[in-house]
Amino acid sequence: MNWKQRALEAVAGVVLIALPAYPQARQSNRDERIVSLIHQADLQEIEAGKLATAKSSSQSVKDFANQIVTDHQAADERVRSYAGAHDIDLDTLQRRLAKRNEDRLELERRAKALGTATGEWAWTWENAIRSKNTDDQTLET
Repeated sequence: MNWKQRALEAVAGVVLIALPAYPQARQSNRDERIVSLIHQADLQEIEAGKLATAKSSSQSVKDFANQIVTDHQAADERVRSYAGAHDIDLDTLQRRLAKRNEDRLELERRAKALGTATGEWAWTWENAIRSKNTDDQTLET
């Protein structure tokens, strides 16, 4: 064996050893997103249940709404305990997602205000896509 073949085998060995670590890092980002999504859904259901309880005149609707609130509060507690056990900060994720949504809405508002006659819209759209890609990377870190 010559030195080139040994070097190639060493590089291949390092790559094969490092490959399983990459999907595991990506998996934690996916877990964070899923847990955050479930947490947001629970919060929305709790608010909807409280609204239904406050606005409804039907006792059966109020009972059902109270059951929804109770169930989703229990589910959210389980989500929070899972997040705590896996070092997932739900509040930080919620702020990131809210900021991302505000930025997206602002870009849409600007795009509607510019118009298409001067070509400014295409420039704004390109920047919006670039910003979205940057935001996706920010959420992954």
